[in-house]
Amino acid sequence: MFSAAFSPDGRVLAAGGADETVHVWDISDPRRPARLGAPLAGPASTLYSLAFSPDGRVLAGGSADKDIWLWDVSDARDPHRLPSLAGPTDAVQTVAFSPDGRVLAAGSADATVRLWDMTDPGRPAPLGGPLTGPAGKAYSVAFSPDGNTLAAGSADETVRLWDVADPARPTPRGAPLACRVLHPPTSARLPEQSGQLVRGIPPSRRLVDTFPVPWHSPVDPPTPPGLVRESEVIVGDPELKAA
Repeated sequence: MFSAAFSPDGRVLAAGGADETVHVWDISDPRRPARLGAPLAGPASTLYSLAFSPDGRVLAGGSADKDIWLWDVSDARDPHRLPSLAGPTDAVQTVAFSPDGRVLAAGSADATVRLWDMTDPGRPAPLGGPLTGPAGKAYSVAFSPDGNTLAAGSADETVRLWDVADPARPTPRGAPLACRVLHPPTSARLPEQSGQLVRGIPPSRRLVDTFPVPWHSPVDPPTPPGLVRESEVIVGDPELKAA
């Protein structure tokens, strides 16, 4: 399972994953959870993210099939599917409703964030064009409590903010927030005198050095200019592999 979400009243739990369905339980009594009907179907691939609307009437799911799936769960025992949302050109990684429930945001592996007007869940409408800026997958989106700011966390190790007081005309808010991340060790060789001893490894193998190095993921785009990453580099015996 990749995602789980509680309804606002805490009585319903939804979970979605690689089986392309959403499982729903009544957990009014957490000691005796009861499954609510058959799993919700529709998505053609893995479900990465789930979110209930603030009033608990709509459940949204972001899928690897590039769509956002919607269900009317006003009666969780008898849910029915609403029109799905298209637009992203790659897997939908994350979904979130604004605090008033009128806007749905979705972040995608295509490095964009898109907004929809959910005033009428039966007729959702896109709000403007995709929000761009991230240089990698948009893994997480969140609205501020007042609903005026949208944050998106990306694989490029930044968090970007938009002013969405008028969601039809969002504007960037300030510079991206850079997040420093330490990555797993990478195999490399350095002169012996640059290393340090590491306990538990034979003398011929226990050379290690740590220094700033450029790091590029085999999947995600390079680090944007101005951002520096650091990685621990293991040196010595070539048989030492990255963790």
